[in-house]
Amino acid sequence: MTTLEILKAVADIHNRIIRVTVAGDNAILIGDSIRQLRVLVDGLQRQIEAEEAKENGDDKTDGGV
Repeated sequence: MTTLEILKAVADIHNRIIRVTVAGDNAILIGDSIRQLRVLVDGLQRQIEAEEAKENGDDKTDGGV
């Protein structure tokens, strides 16, 4: 699996979880999970951008995650 395929899969899972109706303590757990997925998506996106920059010979990246 490529990084882009993983990113798309995580984003799909995130979007599916967003549609679930929850209440009480479950809302806190789902909220935390959604936040973690967003952090993961952000890290994967930065990694993809760093890989693309490296392929293009651009040294102005932060190195990804």
